[in-house]
Amino acid sequence: MDTEYNQEKNDNSSTIIEGSNMLKIDGPIGRKEFVKTYVLLALCSIVFYTILALFLNYFDINFPQITYLPWFILIVLVVNLLALYISLLNYVKRIYDLTGDKQHSIFYTIAIFIGTIAASFIPVINVLGLLTSIVIFMMLLFKKGQTV
Repeated sequence: MDTEYNQEKNDNSSTIIEGSNMLKIDGPIGRKEFVKTYVLLALCSIVFYTILALFLNYFDINFPQITYLPWFILIVLVVNLLALYISLLNYVKRIYDLTGDKQHSIFYTIAIFIGTIAASFIPVINVLGLLTSIVIFMMLLFKKGQTV
């Protein structure tokens, strides 16, 4: 009986939870994982920009001088692109949970992000794009999917 329990324990420990890797599309995620990823992303952003502000303050670098520091611009660009990538994957996984189709979730996510970015450049519909993205985020947050 003890060997059966150990065998079952070994089988369970080797299973990979779908959607657990935040850097690739490995399955759908539920609302809890969706929120956890965004909270983690927000906390990392706060820490990063706080360290950056303290660094700039310590070396007495003001805003116009930042544009002459290519390494600074590169670091901020890489961190923002990584945050955008994780956000895109988070949306894809959550929409995948709601629709059940991986290809459609990728298409919908790209359409949402392109629409939001395009709307931000047009002053007349800028507020409409912002409201639409907030409504979509709330829908992804509160609508029940296939995963818990």
